[in-house]
Amino acid sequence: MKTFVFSLLSLLLLNSAAFADKQRRTDGPAGSEFGDFSSWDGHFSAGVRFGGSFLANGDKTSFLVGADTDYRPTDLFGFRLSFEQALQKPRLSLIHFSPLLWTEISNFRPYLFGGPGVTYINAVNNTGIKFSMNFGLGGDFMMTDRLGFGMLWSYYAIFDTTDAHTLAARFSYYF
Repeated sequence: MKTFVFSLLSLLLLNSAAFADKQRRTDGPAGSEFGDFSSWDGHFSAGVRFGGSFLANGDKTSFLVGADTDYRPTDLFGFRLSFEQALQKPRLSLIHFSPLLWTEISNFRPYLFGGPGVTYINAVNNTGIKFSMNFGLGGDFMMTDRLGFGMLWSYYAIFDTTDAHTLAARFSYYF
């Protein structure tokens, strides 16, 4: 958990120039304005979701709620920070920070993601914080310019215990 917090704070610190009010210049040679990562240009989105959580061994299922936020600085690549909570036994709390690949096709925005994270599991024989890897795919249909609705499937490879799948409906808002 300390590594995750350190990484997040480092990312914010490296881009602290984004909060400074500075004039951007484009009077250099053609193409010189690209590659300046000192600002938070890009797409932000926040989402809430609900659905089901399933253990990989087929033992238990649970109702799931969650929230996430995406930062997409380019037209293909971004990052996702997500939290999911299974409400019934086995109670899983899943927190992940993942790289995100996405695109836009008309009013459909599909994406793939995967990366390391932290899982708090409260199961029959196994309770505690575990390291995990998260892989998933989903897509949002944009109902307006900013409001979307979609589906999301995630696979969590949880170290030292049974893996989990989640399938959820997702409402998203793009800033």
